[in-house]
Amino acid sequence: MVVKTALIFGALLLLISGTSGDHLSSRDFADAFDAALVRVQRSKYQDIVVANAPFRSVASFTCSPSPEFFPFPSESSATGILARVLRDRVIRVAAIGPSDFGIDGDYTVDPPVGFWPDYLEAILDEFQVAYGNDITLSRTFWPVDQTDDLLAAVADGDLDMTEPYFVVGGFFEGRTRQESLHMSCTSMGYDSTFFTSRDSGIQDVEQLYVAINSGDNKKVGFLGQGNYDSVAFILPT
Repeated sequence: MVVKTALIFGALLLLISGTSGDHLSSRDFADAFDAALVRVQRSKYQDIVVANAPFRSVASFTCSPSPEFFPFPSESSATGILARVLRDRVIRVAAIGPSDFGIDGDYTVDPPVGFWPDYLEAILDEFQVAYGNDITLSRTFWPVDQTDDLLAAVADGDLDMTEPYFVVGGFFEGRTRQESLHMSCTSMGYDSTFFTSRDSGIQDVEQLYVAINSGDNKKVGFLGQGNYDSVAFILPT
C-alpha cells in the first residue's frame, strides 16, 4: 500500500560554505548553478518529467523560474569554485551509488539515464551556453550509508557539489545542512511516501502511526539518514 504523508520537502544541491573571495567559496558557483537551474525550470522541466513517465514530481521551487532575475556571473571576475570550474572545465559532483533507482535514475550505466540524470544534464546544457560547450560533469560515488563522507568531500572542497536530489532535511557534523553547507534553489519537491504490505490495511499516516505504536513490528526502513530526519516527527518515538 502507498501511504502519502502530505509532507513536501525540497530537493536541492549542497555546496561548500564560504565567503566571496575565498578560493573555496561557492558564492559565484551557486549563482551560476541557480541561473542554469531556473532556465531549465522555465522551459524544460515538464518535458523532462514527461520523458521519464511515470515519474511524479512536485514543482516546489524556492526561486521563481524567471531567468531575467538570475544572471550568470561574469567569467572574467569569477571567484572560488566557479573560477576553478572555468579553469579546469569540469564540475565535480558527489553522488550516491552507483545504483539503479529505476525511473529516478540508473547510475549503473554510462551515461546514466532517468529523471535526475536528465535534469542535471539539462542544467549542464545551460551552463555550457553561458560558459562554453567543453565544460563536463565528473561524478564520484559513495554508498548510501556513507553520506557523511560524501558531504565531507564537498565541505572540504574536494568536490564542487552534490547531486541535486539531496533534501533540505538532514544534518551534517552536528548541524543542519542549511548551516553547514551552502544550498542552491530547490530543484523540486519530494512528496514523502511510505510503503506498507498490501494486506496491512494501512491507508493513511494516522493508521500507520497507530499500527507502529501498538503492533509488534516497530521497524521502518529508510533510504538514508536525511530521509529519516525529514519525517521522523510524524512517527512514534
